[in-house]
Amino acid sequence: ADEVATLVTENFHATFPLDTGQFTEVFDDVDERRFGQTQTEYKEWAVDRLQDYHTTTVTYTGDNNVTYNKTCEPNLSDISVQSIEPVYLPEVRQTTDLGEYTYPYEYYAAGPSRVTEEDGIHRCVHCETSGVDETYTYCPNCGAIACDTHIKTERLEGEPVCTGCAVTERFALKTKYFYDEENLDAFRKEYAEMPIHEKAMENKLLAGGSVVATLLFVLSVLVIGGII
Repeated sequence: ADEVATLVTENFHATFPLDTGQFTEVFDDVDERRFGQTQTEYKEWAVDRLQDYHTTTVTYTGDNNVTYNKTCEPNLSDISVQSIEPVYLPEVRQTTDLGEYTYPYEYYAAGPSRVTEEDGIHRCVHCETSGVDETYTYCPNCGAIACDTHIKTERLEGEPVCTGCAVTERFALKTKYFYDEENLDAFRKEYAEMPIHEKAMENKLLAGGSVVATLLFVLSVLVIGGII
């Protein structure tokens, strides 16, 4: 609420007469909401807010060396609201459809500034990760926007695929991700024709461990044989 209030006050100079007709040419739907109270009721509300804002508690020590706390509150008669100027604040809601997902984005707009109310773009569809400081990747297979944890590389095509829609199978003890069963079947055939060293490279960590183990074994044999 404070961010929205700041948005209005800082952009009050940019107000212009409202013409709902110009918005219907741009947006699919326009809902004009009238003010919920009368001008007098808004003045009373403003006076109450100003009274609360200027109310403070002071601490002082009297002549008898006793410390006192006193709340200083202005009288309602001390506060006067000369005029109220109503303004409309545009609240824009848009949705983006990508594959199987719909992403909402809602914000208040005032001049070049905005306050975001709902951001469905900067959010992983598979977990609670959200915010503009995170990294997200689009999955062309299903339309998901996913965080680094839930995005993988499609083995056959080398493109991003999310863990939610991917078809998986283990090759060389490592899980591989595919867009669909067709791509999985194609890679099965490709994998079956690979020489043994290429199959091993499907799991580089395992292949690297095997090389180290082999070298250690050879060194052990050489040591036992007295060669080293």
